[in-house]
Amino acid sequence: MAFRPREVLPVLLAPLGTTMRKIIIVAPVVAGALLLLSAGPASAADTGTTFQIVGGGLAISAPVGPVSLGTKAPTAAPETITSPLGNVTVTDGRGGVLGWVASVASTAFTGATAVPASAISYVPPVATVTGVALVAATPAIDLTTAKTVQTATAVVGANSAVWNPALAVVVPAGAQAGTYNAVVTHSVI
Repeated sequence: MAFRPREVLPVLLAPLGTTMRKIIIVAPVVAGALLLLSAGPASAADTGTTFQIVGGGLAISAPVGPVSLGTKAPTAAPETITSPLGNVTVTDGRGGVLGWVASVASTAFTGATAVPASAISYVPPVATVTGVALVAATPAIDLTTAKTVQTATAVVGANSAVWNPALAVVVPAGAQAGTYNAVVTHSVI
């Protein structure tokens, strides 16, 4: 038989000594409901739980090379050779809030004519960022010493940044024909 709330009130208000069959049915249902509402579990056991996020490292990768910057005919005046270097990627797996700074330096170009590292410029575009970080690009002129080219701030957790910089080399007037080689080094801290 289903519980009917309208039947509880007459039962509770019935004068003593009045015989009502409904008391037999309603009283155990009400008592059982009150018991269930007031009683807690017979036994309980709590188990604390944890998990850990383990931070990784900070790394930079760049094309292995050699990367061809193109060709030019010999000229009597200085000329600039400009070409994309290829994707450079910073991967920050530390999982923290510290920013990072990517830098670049280069050796001089070796070949028939001296082309110093001071004649090399690096033009990074705005990086494509994954994760939470504000990354700002800074062009660099004269790669004799390491120059900052990308700076990440407002970092939250793991992030990465990818960019494809242009390398510009001012070839001096009267440069002789031949192949010229240099090593461009990227670093991140």
